[in-house]
Amino acid sequence: MSLYDIQNCNKPSVRIYGECTLCNRHLCAKHLEPNYHTCPRWEEEAEYDPAARKAEQDEITTLVDKINIPALISRA
Repeated sequence: MSLYDIQNCNKPSVRIYGECTLCNRHLCAKHLEPNYHTCPRWEEEAEYDPAARKAEQDEITTLVDKINIPALISRA
């Protein structure tokens, strides 16, 4: 059971559906409701696709930033 990102809420996040890949947050059932969580749903293709591309690029950038390039070069 993982706790999640809404301050002062101690409810567990919902498995699978509680993890939003767009905003990278883990949410309980209450905070998954549209009045709390405003990321577009995958059914809303026109809004979802650009948000998904941005989330993917952000994740790649975060991972690349963790690479120790000098150490990698020294082992090449």
